Amino acid sequence: MPDDPEIIIRNAHGAVAGRISRAQDGSVTVEVIDEESRWLVELAAERAGAPARPRPRPSCSPPER
Repeated sequence: MPDDPEIIIRNAHGAVAGRISRAQDGSVTVEVIDEESRWLVELAAERAGAPARPRPRPSCSPPER
């Protein structure tokens, strides 16, 4: 991630999809604002050096009740 303390990610429509910010201690915070653009925010976070988080697998079977 560059020296910018905050990066704002915008989707194709120009709406804010999320934010990536770095604290002075080096920790990175990723905030998803638009759930439909989550993939875009996660991709930007990975490229900015944020630790990758495992993505949940889609379930093929209905949830048990």
